[in-house]
Amino acid sequence: MKKLCAYIILLFVSLAVLAEGFYYEDAAIIIFNGKRLDFRSQPVMNEGMLCVPLEEFASLMNFALLKKKGEFTLDDRFKQIIFRVNQDQVDVNSKKAYLPMKVFFHKTDWYVPLNYLAWFEGYTLTRKD
Repeated sequence: MKKLCAYIILLFVSLAVLAEGFYYEDAAIIIFNGKRLDFRSQPVMNEGMLCVPLEEFASLMNFALLKKKGEFTLDDRFKQIIFRVNQDQVDVNSKKAYLPMKVFFHKTDWYVPLNYLAWFEGYTLTRKD
């Protein structure tokens, strides 16, 4: 099996606490599989995990994304992941798996934890401060 790495570099300039308990990473730099991901919607910290907007992540990584009412199917030709809004259960190649939190809506987008998204895709995640 190929070893694929995803590097995430977080530079902390300042943190703003929001009412829902989210933190904005004002200077977060995310490099995934050697590609810098510049999000339109700001990644947020939730329950100690960096979360990214699912639709933007799929677009930036050139993954196919099928949207159905209450469901997002992410497909990279090798793996298919089905996320359901407001649920922590996902299907990875038709097998049940669980996120540490529910897929959640923040401002304009649905968010998922980046470390679990990377893990489901078969990547190793490294954090550098």
